[in-house]
Amino acid sequence: LTADECKQTICVLEAGGGMEDRVDTSRVELIHVPRHFGNDPTVPFRVARQLRRRRIDILQTNQWATLIEGVAAAKIARVPIVVHGEHGKIRDNRRQIVAQRWAWSRVNHFYAVSSALADRAAQIVGFPRDRIGVINNSVDTEHFRPTDTPKADLRKQLGLPTSGLLVGMV
Repeated sequence: LTADECKQTICVLEAGGGMEDRVDTSRVELIHVPRHFGNDPTVPFRVARQLRRRRIDILQTNQWATLIEGVAAAKIARVPIVVHGEHGKIRDNRRQIVAQRWAWSRVNHFYAVSSALADRAAQIVGFPRDRIGVINNSVDTEHFRPTDTPKADLRKQLGLPTSGLLVGMV
């Protein structure tokens, strides 16, 4: 399937977040399922209602923030395929380890953005390493490549002093 053949929907739990400003709503449906208070136990049921209403075939969760509620909602709604991606920190307190192990064991595909993160997830949570795929983060080297423009000219274009120590962070 191509992106044009798939209907994409993003569900957010907090209105006004950065996702709402970045989504092209002419191509992607954005829905808001409000969290009523802290750890709102009704969220998985209300998300499941939206999943059933839209007849969602694949649910993707990312990180801890969407893992438990998303997996629970998918199971309630009987979504056929659940994919989870880890992008950074693996939760390491006892309750979160148990919750991660429960949720990860219920997804069809589990991916990490590096082998090191997959190894850490397996080690900390005790999840089988062979069930964690890796899709490495990468940089488009055609778009972000060194330039032939002299450094002094680049500094001038950016309004920076043309000499001296320059430190950049990404």
